[in-house]
Amino acid sequence: MYNQKITGKIIQTSPFNILIGPSPITIIRLGARFAPCMRLVPTIGPDMKFQCPDPSANDINKGVCTLEEFCGLGGFNNSNPNQWFRFITPIFLHGGIIHFLFNMTFQIQTGKQVEADMGWFRYGIIYMASGIFGFIFGGNFSNLTIPSVGASGSLFGIIGVLLLDLLQNWKLIRSPCMELTKLLLMIIFTFLLGLLPGIDNFSHIGGFIMGILTGLVLMPTINFSKIHKRFNWLLRIVALPIAVLLFFFLIRNFYTQDDPAKTCPWCKYLSCLPVAGWCDMSGIQTTTPPP
Repeated sequence: MYNQKITGKIIQTSPFNILIGPSPITIIRLGARFAPCMRLVPTIGPDMKFQCPDPSANDINKGVCTLEEFCGLGGFNNSNPNQWFRFITPIFLHGGIIHFLFNMTFQIQTGKQVEADMGWFRYGIIYMASGIFGFIFGGNFSNLTIPSVGASGSLFGIIGVLLLDLLQNWKLIRSPCMELTKLLLMIIFTFLLGLLPGIDNFSHIGGFIMGILTGLVLMPTINFSKIHKRFNWLLRIVALPIAVLLFFFLIRNFYTQDDPAKTCPWCKYLSCLPVAGWCDMSGIQTTTPPP
């Protein structure tokens, strides 16, 4: 395992990873969304030194490495980080065994049925668009020094499709109010779960938004009348440019904003509870002070 290769341990034990998984530096080097590896961050310069694992007594770095060594995977141009692919690769990474099992259980139980209803191609577009946008959305609002991984943004996109399907086919569903109540309770529960440490709730929110927008464009619908058909087409015409504009403006904002904590100081509370210093946690440690 890669975590054992670079840290000497199969899983992170100090501090213990409650998801039973690797250390932050391992998931960063595997492709987690981590802003300092993607763009210049005001508090982290390219010449700053970082605390890295030192599993070997013969390691010439002695547990210290540069930002480029810390990130790995290349993509540094003249010492400027530009690993844009970290909006995509985190979808296929997880913070541990528990994280992986939770996501896969939902995907097999719920995602399988949604895929059967709309086909693998449409499902794949919604899944990837929701996952990517979730990490873009999180990159605009979450702590810049905390890595983020997982397919939760994609799965929240599927939850958005489920909500959309329920509302559009209200007349065809037995006990629709009961189904809506169960779905809303699940959404509320998973959102509250995202307030725990190590979970990126912003990716959940972004994935949910993009799931609804792409679902409006791609999800098959049953037309009950000519007016209903025209209304569905109107929703498609409106949803598509909104989705494109959200991608454009949030990507641009990610690369031009200074620090989410300054532009929106209260936003962090959408992804953490203000207890035990959870909202001030950092995913990395430096050996030199910020400039």
